Amino acid sequence: MKLSKLATVFALFLPGIIWLHPASAHTSLISQTPIGNSIIEDLPSEVALTFDESLIVIGNSNVITVRDPMGTEITIGDTKVSNNVASRAITSSEIPGKYSVTYRVVSEDGHVVSSTYQFTLKSSESTPSADEEVSPTVSTSESPMPISSEILEEVKKDNIHANHSFWGDHAGHFYMLLGALFLIFAWKKYAK
Repeated sequence: MKLSKLATVFALFLPGIIWLHPASAHTSLISQTPIGNSIIEDLPSEVALTFDESLIVIGNSNVITVRDPMGTEITIGDTKVSNNVASRAITSSEIPGKYSVTYRVVSEDGHVVSSTYQFTLKSSESTPSADEEVSPTVSTSESPMPISSEILEEVKKDNIHANHSFWGDHAGHFYMLLGALFLIFAWKKYAK
């Protein structure tokens, strides 16, 4: 009788022990337009991100946002998903400096992946040739405008635990622990 109770309790934990959460490699970004940390002369009409797995669409779960050096969002329309490519249109901008691309996508296995990268837009002003007469001007060093600390804090808040969920990543460990404790107690009780 005691053995059948033991078997029943073990059977309750068996699905959890069998379903050990696999060591999953979350989907990865494999290419992007514009390329991260690149310096470009012209802003493209859209930002496109290619991942190594297909993406799924659940409401507005996939989002790409591009901000100019002043922190103003320049993306327009909805984020489009086609298989493993997410894209979104961007308005034209001629502000030189660092642009940030923040994305949040849902991979085929249900994991949410999010991150931020930057690229730099060069100034469209051309340098004068030696033959042209240069009028004296006050020299200013043209460095990329930094992204405001408010935007960086917002991105950090959005990315906390965005790449995983506690239960999704540790359910298998929990069931392994329960199964091991069950086996230890059963062994101690019936080994006598």
